[in-house]
Amino acid sequence: MPAEFHKVFQQDLGNGLRQLEARDRRRSLGEIAGVNLCSNDYLGLAESDALRAAAKQAQWKERPSPAPASAGPKVMGRGVAVANRANTITAAVAEVEVDKTTGKVTVKKVTLAHDCGLIVNPDGLKNQIEGNIIQGVSRTLLEQVQFDATGIKNLDWASHPIITFADIPEIDIVLINRPELGPLGGGEPSISPVPGAIANAIFDATGVRLREIPLTRQRVLGGLQAGTLSSKQL
Repeated sequence: MPAEFHKVFQQDLGNGLRQLEARDRRRSLGEIAGVNLCSNDYLGLAESDALRAAAKQAQWKERPSPAPASAGPKVMGRGVAVANRANTITAAVAEVEVDKTTGKVTVKKVTLAHDCGLIVNPDGLKNQIEGNIIQGVSRTLLEQVQFDATGIKNLDWASHPIITFADIPEIDIVLINRPELGPLGGGEPSISPVPGAIANAIFDATGVRLREIPLTRQRVLGGLQAGTLSSKQL
């Protein structure tokens, strides 16, 4: 992933997009027509395209992060992440609600842009992406294997909870078709940016940076109480 994308996660998305747009004006797809389409140059452009597509679809409004503090026990935040898995590019924007009294995180919406080269079956691809997003939210907020010296401790759904229908977020998908490429992976890449986008959204809502998943109520509440890693410390 190009170095400029790491900066996007540490500053507001608007500044990051402006940097990418300036770079893209200097090096369009036409200018790299003779370059391998799986090269770092091409993939850098694909990442910026996916990021812009997700931001546009999510109606991203430029402002500093974290969001201004608000009264009341529940706060809202949004976060973004970009991933490259086997040259399939995905970018996600997550919108979350955090209950500061309980630590509960509710993912309200996930917008995801997906670039896997030539798209053969758009409807089937969307179905696969929806499943990945739902599983990604579940893994990010709930799922964790517990074990000790004797082996795995959580062997049923009661001790290993997963997301239920009541907590499935709204999902909005943007497909980026690149017929100049062959078909790339549509199976699992879209799960990759989901944890980062949710964690960044929690930071945007609360000013607390959490770096270990699952982002359980206990971990979120502990971070809120400790006030760990405020935006000034990043």
